[in-house]
Amino acid sequence: MPRTILDEAHIHPAIREKISTHHHDIIDEVRMAIEKHAVVVVGMSQNPMPKKARKALDAAGTAHHYLEYGSYFNSWRRRNALKMWTGWPTFPMVFVKGVLVGGADDVAKLIASGEMKKLLACRKFEAVEVSCGVHLLTPFHIVSPDMFRGLIFIATQRVTKIGYRHSPVQQVSWKYQTTKHKRWRGSTA
Repeated sequence: MPRTILDEAHIHPAIREKISTHHHDIIDEVRMAIEKHAVVVVGMSQNPMPKKARKALDAAGTAHHYLEYGSYFNSWRRRNALKMWTGWPTFPMVFVKGVLVGGADDVAKLIASGEMKKLLACRKFEAVEVSCGVHLLTPFHIVSPDMFRGLIFIATQRVTKIGYRHSPVQQVSWKYQTTKHKRWRGSTA
């Protein structure tokens, strides 16, 4: 699932630093919370949906860590950095084992279908097939195909397909498929 992002070659070098560090503190805070806690809910005050997600998690007996950033009246610029980082347009943002699973309604669906228990039973970075048919590995950017292969190798045998775009400049796509015998198949586009 490659997201459309303005290519770095189309950003003037004088402003690249400003873009890469814009409200980076809030992103780092969320990343650290994701690394420390199995379930992280990122929300804002006065919004009923983060409360709905937290209530659903509490009712399911799932412990979670909550981060709140401002309200409708303040901190929207800081929250916007999170939206640009994740690509998720609304709050809450719910992460399970480091994977963004969506908002309150998405969490309720995962709990109702039993997928939440499956996600929580997996190790971090373990690939899990979720109900929407998307195969997830990690929310963090993979920097090289070799590192990507290494992470796939430690994933479970439930991995069937994972697409990966190496960089916007090189436009290299990697597709892997595993079997019980850990055979690999790759292709470049």
